[in-house]
Amino acid sequence: MNCISTIFTAIGLTFFNTVSLANEVTQFANGEWPPYMSQDLPYGGFASRIVYEAYALSGINIQYKWLPWKRALTEAEKGLVDGTVGWIFSKERDKKFLFSNPVFSQEMVFFHLKKYSFDWEKIEDLRNIKIGATIGYGDYGEAFIQAEASAVIKVERVRTDEQNFGKLLTGRIQVFPLAKEVGDYILKKKFKPQQAESITYNKKPIHIQKYYILFSKRKKYSLLLQQKFNEGLEVLIKSGKYQQYYYDMLRF
Repeated sequence: MNCISTIFTAIGLTFFNTVSLANEVTQFANGEWPPYMSQDLPYGGFASRIVYEAYALSGINIQYKWLPWKRALTEAEKGLVDGTVGWIFSKERDKKFLFSNPVFSQEMVFFHLKKYSFDWEKIEDLRNIKIGATIGYGDYGEAFIQAEASAVIKVERVRTDEQNFGKLLTGRIQVFPLAKEVGDYILKKKFKPQQAESITYNKKPIHIQKYYILFSKRKKYSLLLQQKFNEGLEVLIKSGKYQQYYYDMLRF
């Protein structure tokens, strides 16, 4: 009898807390990373839309606070916001945050000119190839990072992905690793059609990375927010809406 009473008490508390959340605004910090996230895109980008729609199924209202990435993480850690969207797992972050189920996964691939015959199986195959990369990226995958650090491959880093595409077009580099959706978006928005059409990518992934919502462990409702997002995400996937929103992203 006590067990049944405890279960009903837990259900009641969850319902009460969900209603409480529905009556206030839940705020997540977001950074600029189109087409996944951007305040200039419809719905705030693909990842922002997934998070918003997943919570809407529980009647929870989400607002985004657009910040530089470093500040977004700091504010989430301090509990100034309820969480932040679009981060990879690390042991250090696991000490400070709760993680959602993956909001999305991305494949990092090598972009190259169509006229350049390029194929690869292992990192060592890139030994004599001019490779571009972007300063500050940490998600090229462990094999790539180690090969760069040990000089197995030579990598020229610049400040932006757009600069790397410029170097690709002028032949100063031969390949450039980037998430395929991000690369396609930049080529569509920042380059002339003729330039964009001259570039393709090798379909073999360098690395597949998952991205999560981080919930501050300092906030009262973090565990419930984690639970409600995971439940809503599952509904979106099973209903086919998740895939629909992904295809919508590719048209932006």
